Amino acid sequence: MSLFKRIIALVLPILLVVTVAGAGLTAYAASANDSNIVLGTDGTITRAQWLHNLVYVFELSVEEQAVPDNYYSDLTAAHKYYSDILVAVQHGLVDVEAGGELCPDEAATRGFAVSTLNYCLGYQLEEGREYTFADSAECKDPASAQVALDRGWVALVEGSFSPDTYLTSDEAQIMLDDAIAQTEEHVIDTEYSSTFELSEDVVIISEDTSVTEGEGGELIIESCPEEISAGDTVAIYQNGIPVVYSVVSVSTSDNITTVEVQEPEIENAFTSVDAEGVIGSGTMEVVPADGVELTVEDEEVSSYALDGVSQLKTFTLKAKINFGALNGSVSLTMTNPYVEYSISGDKVYVALCGKATISVNVTASTLNGMGLGSITLGSVNIGGVGSLDLTVNADITGSASSCVEGWLVAGISWQKGDSLRAVRSFNQTACYTNVEGEARVSLRLSLGVTKMPVVRASIYAEVGVLAKISVKTYADDKTPHQCTHFSAYLFAKYGASASVKFAILEYSQSVSHSIYGESNSPYRVVNHYEDGLIVPSCTRGQTYSNFFTKASSRWSGCGWIGANGAYALNDDGTYFPLYNYSLNENNEATITKYNGNSWSVYIPEDIDGYTVVAIGESAFRYKDAGYIVIPDTVKTIGSGAFRYCYNLNSISIPSTVTSIGSYAFEDCVSLTSVSIPTSMETINGGVFNGCSSLRSVTIPDSVTTIENGAFSGCSSLKNVTLSKSLTYLGYNAFGKTAVESIEIPKSLDDCSWSGGCNYTLNDTTYWINGGPFYLCENLKTVTFEKGTTQIAEGLFFGCVGLETITIPDTVTTVERNAFSDCLRLNSVTIGNAVTMIGEGAFSQCVSLPEITIPDSVTEIENYAFDCCYSLKTVTLSKSLTYLGYRAFGRTAVESIEIPKSLDDCSWSGGC
Repeated sequence: MSLFKRIIALVLPILLVVTVAGAGLTAYAASANDSNIVLGTDGTITRAQWLHNLVYVFELSVEEQAVPDNYYSDLTAAHKYYSDILVAVQHGLVDVEAGGELCPDEAATRGFAVSTLNYCLGYQLEEGREYTFADSAECKDPASAQVALDRGWVALVEGSFSPDTYLTSDEAQIMLDDAIAQTEEHVIDTEYSSTFELSEDVVIISEDTSVTEGEGGELIIESCPEEISAGDTVAIYQNGIPVVYSVVSVSTSDNITTVEVQEPEIENAFTSVDAEGVIGSGTMEVVPADGVELTVEDEEVSSYALDGVSQLKTFTLKAKINFGALNGSVSLTMTNPYVEYSISGDKVYVALCGKATISVNVTASTLNGMGLGSITLGSVNIGGVGSLDLTVNADITGSASSCVEGWLVAGISWQKGDSLRAVRSFNQTACYTNVEGEARVSLRLSLGVTKMPVVRASIYAEVGVLAKISVKTYADDKTPHQCTHFSAYLFAKYGASASVKFAILEYSQSVSHSIYGESNSPYRVVNHYEDGLIVPSCTRGQTYSNFFTKASSRWSGCGWIGANGAYALNDDGTYFPLYNYSLNENNEATITKYNGNSWSVYIPEDIDGYTVVAIGESAFRYKDAGYIVIPDTVKTIGSGAFRYCYNLNSISIPSTVTSIGSYAFEDCVSLTSVSIPTSMETINGGVFNGCSSLRSVTIPDSVTTIENGAFSGCSSLKNVTLSKSLTYLGYNAFGKTAVESIEIPKSLDDCSWSGGCNYTLNDTTYWINGGPFYLCENLKTVTFEKGTTQIAEGLFFGCVGLETITIPDTVTTVERNAFSDCLRLNSVTIGNAVTMIGEGAFSQCVSLPEITIPDSVTEIENYAFDCCYSLKTVTLSKSLTYLGYRAFGRTAVESIEIPKSLDDCSWSGGC
C-alpha cells in the first residue's frame, strides 16, 4: 500500500472528495504494469480510455447526489467507461456543448490529451513566454501544448505541435508518469518536525508568550521576555509558524508591551525553512462585516482525526438584502476549512480547502434589473498564514433562489526550476437555481498569504450559478403565444499571483484559470416552455439547443419559477407527471405522491388548474430531494409527508401552513435548520424525530402545544427557544438531544412522562423514566421566565445531565416528578415562595447530597426525595404541616430536626 493510500485509509477518509482535478494532491502510484491504466491498442488510445486514466490517476470521484447528466448525443449508459466519463464531466474535463458529440471511441489527439492533463495539473506559462512551435494559431489550447513540450510529454513534428495527431500509447505513458510524479509531493504529514531557522538579528518571542494583534495591526505582548527596540526585526509564533515584523515603535505600560510593526523584507529574516502541516479551522477567527449575522458551531474532532489539528468548526454568515423592490437574504456556510502548507527554500505549496455552501433567496415586486454588485460578508484571520476575505457577487433581475455546495480547493504550488502551478478545483455536491428573470450569483474567496516565510501570495476563487431566460411573445393568433427559454450552468474561476523570496532566490508569477464554463460545467440545465408548459423543442421554429433536461435528471427541478411545474419530460420528450393528486369537495388538490427525481423541488401552486392546498400522507417518503419549497397555497402537511428524505437539508414552509402531521420529517438526517411558521399552534408527535443534523430551532410564540417525541433523537440539536405561549410539552419532546440550556416559559403548566430504560452512572445501573427532556445528557443550564409560578409535572423527569437547579422566588409549586430521576443533580436551591413539593418531585436524584427546604413550604408529598441515596443532610421548613409517605425514604439522612408545625404524615406499605 502506498503512503498516500495509508494516509487516506487512516486519517483522511472524509476528505477523499477533495482529491480532484487540479487540486494538486496525490495521485495513485500508477505505472506501466498497473492493470488499471489503459494504453489502448495498435499504439493509440481512445478519448474514453484517456478520461478513464485521468479519473484513476487523480482519484477523481463524485458523490451520488451530484452525478452529472449525460449531455452528449453519442454516449449511452452501456458504454464501458460511462461512469468514468461522467466523473470526468463532473470535474470539468469534457469541453463539449450540451447536445453535442463526445466521440468517446475516437482516438485521443495530442490536443485533447495535453489540454485535459494540464487542466488537472494547472501549469500556466509565464507572462510574455513565446511559443516554440510553428502551429500555435491552429491549437485550441496553445499554452497547454507548450507545457507538454517543455515537460517532454510529446516531441515536435517537423517544428509543429500537431494538435490533431493521435496520441501514441508511449506518449500517454510518459504523460501519466509525469503527472504522478508531480502530484505525489503534496501529501502533508501533520506530525512533520518543521524547522525554522531565523537570522541572528531577529528577536524571537517564545511560543508560550501571550501575543495578540490590535485593531491597527500592532502587537500586544504580555510580560514580554525580550528587549525590543525600534528598528528591530521581531518574530512571533502563530499556529507554530514564526511571523516576522519590522518594529516601528515600542511602548510599555503595566506589564503590557505595545509594538507598532510593519512587514520586513522576508528574504533576510530566515536562513533555513523546512516545514509542512495543516492549520485547522479551530484557530481561525471569523470577523463578520457590519450587519452580517455570524453563527459558529464546533464539530467533533473525530470527523477529521488528524493529530495536532485544532478542533473543527462550521461557520455561517448571513446577510439580509433590502434594495428597493428587491429583498431577501444571502448566506455562506463553510464547513471545516483548513490550510495545507509545505515550504522550503526551493519549493512552496499552500492551499485552502473546505466545504462551502452559498445560498441566495431574493424576491422582487418588479422585473427591473437589480444589480446588487458585491456583498461583503466578512473575513477569516488565519494565524501564521494571512486572511481570507469572503464576498458574494450578485446581479439579479426579478426573483431568484440559488444554492451551490461543494468542496473547494484554492492554492499555489511552485518548485525551483518550474513555473507556478494553479492548485484549484470545486467539486460540486449540490446545485440548483430557479429564477423569474436572470441571475448571476457567486461566492468569491480571496486568500492573502501575507505572514508565511519565503512566500507571499494573493489567491482568489469564485464559484456560482448563471441562469438566464429569454422570452419571445408573438402578436399573431397562433399558439403558443409565448416562448420562454431557460438555461443555467455552474461556473468557477481561479486566479493567483505569488512571489518567492529566499536568500538570493527571487521568483514571481501570476496565473488564472476558468475551472467551469458553459461547455464544461457539470451542472447544466436547459428547459424550453411554451405558454408555461415545458416542451422538448420550440414549435415556433426558434433554435436554442437540441438538448433538454429530462425528468430523470437530478437537476430537473431547476428552471423558470413561473412555469407549470407539475410536468417534466421523459427521455423521448413525452410528458411525465411529477405528481399524483386527489381532489376534495372544493376541487382543491392534495398531492398524494411525488414521482420525480430532482434534488431541488418547487412544489407547484396548482396542478391541471386545481389549487394545491395540501401535501398528503407519505407523499415524498424516501425521496432524494435536498431542497424543497412549498407554495403558500398549502395549508396542511400530512403525516410522514417527508419521512425518510435522507438528503433533505433545506425546506421552506410557508406561513399559510397551520398543521404538520406526526412524523412528517422523521429521519430527515441531513436537515440542519427549520423555520416553523407563526401560523402553527401545535407541533405534532415525532414531527422531527431522528433529524440528527438539526442544530437549532426556534418555536414561535403561536405554538401552545408540543406533542410527544416532536424533536426526539435530534442528536445535534443544541439551541432551542421555546414559545412564550407554550402550555403543554409532551413526553420525550426533546429527548436524546444535545440541548445545553433552556428557558422555560411561565405559561407551561402541563407535561407528560412515560417510558423507562436502564441507565448506568458510576458503574451502577438505574431504571429511569422520562419526561420532555428524557436522557438529555448535555442539558446543564435551566432558567425560568420571569413570573413563573409552577414547575410542571414531570418537566425534567429523567434529565440525566442536569446538575444544578435554582427555583426562582416566584414559584409556588413544584409539581409531581418534576425532577425525578435526574441522576446527576447535586445542587438544588428552592425559592422562598414554594409552598408545596409534589409527589416524587426529586425521587431517585442519586447524587444529591443535601437539601434545604425553605420555611415557605408547608407540604412535602409522598416519595418527594425517595431513593436519593446520597442525601445525608436535610433541613426542613419551620412551617411544614404535612410530610408524605417515604418523602425521604431510602436516603442516607443521618439526623433531622422535626419542626413543631408538622401535624400530619402519611404511611403505607411494608417490607
